[in-house]
Amino acid sequence: MTQQTYVFALIFSLLTMPLLHAQAISDVPKTDPAYPAISGAVKNGYLSLSSDNKFQGSNPITRLELAIFLDRLSSDTSGTELTKPQIQELQQLAKSYKNNFLTIDTAIASQNSTVTTVMNNTANTYKDLWQINDDLREEIRSMKEENERNQLYMWIGIGAAAISGIILK
Repeated sequence: MTQQTYVFALIFSLLTMPLLHAQAISDVPKTDPAYPAISGAVKNGYLSLSSDNKFQGSNPITRLELAIFLDRLSSDTSGTELTKPQIQELQQLAKSYKNNFLTIDTAIASQNSTVTTVMNNTANTYKDLWQINDDLREEIRSMKEENERNQLYMWIGIGAAAISGIILK
């Protein structure tokens, strides 16, 4: 394992350890998606249960309870005892991730621009194809008309030749 993996494992364990020792909450089943958050908040002392271990999640929170919660949350320093090298490593990771995200964001913007260009080119190609199709239909219609005229002239010529052949005999 790399040092980064150890740091992330340490942070993850510090954040999730209190959840393993949470009090049983009688009115929220452990299968409820909110159970880990509620249990952790109770275990860490941010929220309290009634005397019969009920959370009473549908009850509104008072301004007093909110003030107590915010005070406990802001003064909590558990799980933040990192060494200076760990903090520096986390800062370097944050910078690295920030640079990676910026690079990815730039790449996505470039891809979006390319996709837009391709879509515009595709739309223009379809317009051109429709125009070619319309032009070909017009050319075919024109050729049919010309063919009909030529057939008429041919029959007139045949008739004239037949008549002149009869007359000249």
